[in-house]
Amino acid sequence: MHIVNGIAQIWAREARWTYGAALLLADAYPDRHLLGLGFGGDPRPGTTPLKAMRTYLDEMDGLETVNPVPKGGVRRILAAYGAKMLELARDRAAGAQTYHVNVAHTAEARDLLGPDRRRQAALPRGRGRRPCRRAGDRHRARPDGDAPLARTRRRPRPRRVLTGMQPIGR
Repeated sequence: MHIVNGIAQIWAREARWTYGAALLLADAYPDRHLLGLGFGGDPRPGTTPLKAMRTYLDEMDGLETVNPVPKGGVRRILAAYGAKMLELARDRAAGAQTYHVNVAHTAEARDLLGPDRRRQAALPRGRGRRPCRRAGDRHRARPDGDAPLARTRRRPRPRRVLTGMQPIGR
């Protein structure tokens, strides 16, 4: 099982603090933790999300630490929608995570990322325990294609569900 904390906003903390926390979690959960990074929130004057993400990744990659680096290293994924951000995720991260996208976007993202990169999709849910019936809901099928079996074996969800539509965690 892989642990993804969600997507941390790059505006919320400096790269050195994010990197330190990611080292700690990667050491505590070897080969299970993925660091999610995104640019969500209010726009920043004088920069674009792509430029800001590149700068942030450059800062993280350039850091040296006195702490031991975990055997598996720090794996990261990027919140990515557009082609350029997906390409950055392919080149500089373990993959990408998208939120509330349709099936066509998922196919394009898969093609851009390539077969050796992770692609995760967070999907909307309907009220209560039933999944909503949107185009993106088709992702709920199992990798082997047995969707009816996936519906019968899905894991129970927590009762409390965030109702906001803000896709990027703080």
